Amino acid sequence: MRTIIGPVDPVTAAWVAVIATAVTMLCVAPLCIATWRHQAHPPVVTWAIWAPIGLSAALGSYLGGAPITTWLIKLGLSVGPIAVVIVGLLRGEPFIASRLDRWCVAFGGAGIVAYVLVYFGAIGPADPVAAGLIVVGVAILVDCIGAGPTWRKAWRERGTLAEVATFALALASVVAGLATLPLPWTLLSSSNLLFLAAQMASIIAVLLAGRARKRLDARPGPAERRESIPRSA
Repeated sequence: MRTIIGPVDPVTAAWVAVIATAVTMLCVAPLCIATWRHQAHPPVVTWAIWAPIGLSAALGSYLGGAPITTWLIKLGLSVGPIAVVIVGLLRGEPFIASRLDRWCVAFGGAGIVAYVLVYFGAIGPADPVAAGLIVVGVAILVDCIGAGPTWRKAWRERGTLAEVATFALALASVVAGLATLPLPWTLLSSSNLLFLAAQMASIIAVLLAGRARKRLDARPGPAERRESIPRSA
């Protein structure tokens, strides 16, 4: 089997997919622990939206004939948010839906309906591949909208290292999946993984930038530094 890193045995690729999926399911553990300790405050509604939309994209990819790497990793990335939602609710994080969240729900619901209609042939001939592309495209759109609060929070607040670790582990898993994805790549097999890699990298970058900005803001200004210098008698 040809991949971007050279020939890879299909069994090896399958094992990489399984391990990567396990990592994506466990990568939320640092964030869950930090949330339980009230050290992190993830937007619960956003994570709650990511879960069902991601699961529908994983199912659509599977039924559309995408390789195991594609739909299995997406499945793992969609199961993890459920744990974040549960821990967040148990620790009293607010479950407040913003206007963006409501748009995500609307787009996601419309995408799932369109998927069902195309998959079962209610609109033209039944086409599992086209149906899969619809639900994957909607999942990407919803992820873009839903990530807005995460980017904004990461920049305005001091992102925790647990959040950085969560998205870094997810990014590593997605990159491993892309490295063992069979060539030639198709829209159904690669578009979601490529988007997820870009999304995870962008969130990590904003988290780190937000931490750096907070450190700079906390540094004393010139006047404060002069006042802190002891004067000789």
